[in-house]
Amino acid sequence: MAFLLLSPPGIPPVHSAQVTLEWDPNPEADLAGYKVYYGTSSRNYSACIDVGKNNIGTIPLAEAGTVYFIAVTCYDPTGNESQFSEELSYSVGVKCDFSFSLTSPSFIASGGSGAVSVQTQPGCAWSAASQAPWLTITSGQSGSGSGGIQFSLSSNSAPDPRTGGLTVAGISLSISQEGALQPGAFLLGVNAGGSVYTNTGGIPFLADNYYRGGESRATDQTIRRTHDGPLYQTGRGGSFSYSIPLSNGTYEVSLKFVESTWTAKGRRVFDVFIEGARAVKQLDLFAVSGKNNAYDLSFLVKVTDGALDLDFLPLIGDATVSAILVRSAPDSNKPLSQPLNLKKYSSGETRSSGK
Repeated sequence: MAFLLLSPPGIPPVHSAQVTLEWDPNPEADLAGYKVYYGTSSRNYSACIDVGKNNIGTIPLAEAGTVYFIAVTCYDPTGNESQFSEELSYSVGVKCDFSFSLTSPSFIASGGSGAVSVQTQPGCAWSAASQAPWLTITSGQSGSGSGGIQFSLSSNSAPDPRTGGLTVAGISLSISQEGALQPGAFLLGVNAGGSVYTNTGGIPFLADNYYRGGESRATDQTIRRTHDGPLYQTGRGGSFSYSIPLSNGTYEVSLKFVESTWTAKGRRVFDVFIEGARAVKQLDLFAVSGKNNAYDLSFLVKVTDGALDLDFLPLIGDATVSAILVRSAPDSNKPLSQPLNLKKYSSGETRSSGK
C-alpha cells in the first residue's frame, strides 16, 4: 500500500467527527481483508477497525480539535498481518490546507541534499515519507503546523536519470536526479578561433571561449584527413592559454591541430602544458603531419582545482590549436604527458624522419 488518500472525490466525510479514507488495493490472491488503525500519537494507535476486503473505510474521530494518526494493514486468511502503510494525519474540526516549497526538484548524479518547506494551519499534523530507496529524509519526518523537511540523495552511478519523491501529508512531491556521465561521453567542445560548429558525429563545439591571449586565425584551404574540415580552418595562434571550468575529476582531452601556413619543418615549434605539466614537447606540426592535414592528440587529465588549464607556448614562430574536445574518462594513473591516442599521418611533403 503505497499511500492513503484522505476524503478523495466522491467520498466526503460523513460529518466533522468521522473521516473516510481510500487506499491502494493489495493485488495478492490470498488477501483476506484490511484493518484501519488510528490514534492520537504517531505510530502508536489506540483503535482498530476491520473493513474486510473493502479498500475504503470510515472511522469515527470523536474529539474535535484533536490530531489523529491513521495507517492501514492487510491480512491473509490465517491472520498474518502486513506492516503498517504510510501514515496519514488528520485534524478533527480543523481545515488543513497544505502548500510546499521544494528548494531543488532536480539533482546532479553525484547526489546532494535539499529541503521542503511545509505551510499549513496551526494544529494541522503531517508526516513525510520517501518514495525511493536512494532518497532519505534526514529530519522533519513529521510535524504539526508549518515546518520543514530535510532530505539527501545518494549518488546515481547508472547512465539513466531517475525520478522519485517524497509524500508529505498525502501529497507527492517529485524529485529527479541525472544519470552518471559514462566514460567517453562528450562534455565540452571549443572551436578555437571560430564560431559554433557541430561535427559530423553530432558533437557541438562552442564558439571560441575561455581563452587568454593569442589571436583568432582562419584559412580557406582544404583540410585533408578529416570529415570536419571547417573545424580545422579556424584556430587560435600566438602565445595563449585556455582555462575551461570543469568539475574535479579525470577527463580525456583531445587537441586538434593543422599546419596551414608553413611548407617546411622548423618554422613553427611549440610546447603544450596541461594542468601545469608539459604534455607536448617541441611540436612541429609540419614535421609530423605535413601541410593542411588534420592532426589530433589525446591525453588523460586529472582536474583538481575546478578548471582545465591549457598553455600553448611558442618556441619558434607561433603556437596554434584548432579545437579542444573534453570527454569524461575513468580515473587513471597514467602520467599526464602520455598520449592516449597519438595520430601520426604520413605525408608526401618533405619532413625530417627523425621528428
